[in-house]
Amino acid sequence: EEVEDLRMANVVLYDDGSIDRAPHDPPPVPACLEPPSSLQASTLDLPLNHAKGTYLRLFKPPLHHRLPLLLYFHGGGFIFGSTTLPADHNFLCKLAVLAPALIVSVEYRLAPEHPLPSAYEDCIEALLWIHKQVLLGEHASHPWLSRYADFSNCFLGGDSAGTNIAHHVAMWAATGLGFQRGSKDLGSASAGWCPVDADTCAPAMEGLCVRGVILIHPYFTCGEETYSKGEATAWKFAGVNTDHPFSNPLMAGVPSLAGAELPCYLVAVASDDMFAKRGLAFHKGLVDAGKMSKLFISQGEPHVFHILTPDSKNVPEFLDELCAFIKGGLNETPII
Repeated sequence: EEVEDLRMANVVLYDDGSIDRAPHDPPPVPACLEPPSSLQASTLDLPLNHAKGTYLRLFKPPLHHRLPLLLYFHGGGFIFGSTTLPADHNFLCKLAVLAPALIVSVEYRLAPEHPLPSAYEDCIEALLWIHKQVLLGEHASHPWLSRYADFSNCFLGGDSAGTNIAHHVAMWAATGLGFQRGSKDLGSASAGWCPVDADTCAPAMEGLCVRGVILIHPYFTCGEETYSKGEATAWKFAGVNTDHPFSNPLMAGVPSLAGAELPCYLVAVASDDMFAKRGLAFHKGLVDAGKMSKLFISQGEPHVFHILTPDSKNVPEFLDELCAFIKGGLNETPII
């Protein structure tokens, strides 16, 4: 049964416990400093944590001035996906040019080998890495960061499971709370929120301002009572269940949205998305908590249509909405 569950989650489990995602993914796109056209984005890979095997892919438009910085988290239910897959790579290249923005996308660890909160930890580490670039100044890890990143105009964003990460990273930055791992007795599902050392608390990171959070087709449960077998399986192998603070940020006992100094959110929903009601519920939760949240709905489209069908007639309007938010959807009280 477990093997079948994993097959539904788009990964293959072998008898020795190893996992293979390759049969379901096209070959990765290598980074390219010199794209075929001078109008396209250049891309570059930089290491994040050698021990964990995580890294960052940077997307820079063909401009030579200070640009908004978008820290982006790809989707895939926490168990598959990559920023190097052709569709994801091409989407971020296009967004970098249109926004325009310098995009830093995180290649984080995946479940079930690395259950939650591993993805959160990796993406928080990426935010801390960006702050380190602020401190390094002209000695930053790469000239793109020292010359072109506007660290006072940063955004967090993602699609599908990446929206879940973006929100939890934003909450960590706003509250100073981190994540604890599950106990050996209770398993990963017992993971939750906990206080963290003040020295690593995001609000202390001077010089870095997160102005907004972009959630593209949110991947939460938000208290819904019925789930497909495939979705329940995905959460299971992410290391939690469908009624957990990581999957349902609106449940009782989690850090309060009302008590967090969050920036403005853009919540993009696709009307034919199986998770559309959760996205609407999360937007309502933000508004009810007194937070600034802008809702954008793409009619007649499924989950992550901008990646699966990039030539859809609704993609240009969707991209225009993202670009407008990056250009002007700012909150006067950024979280960092």
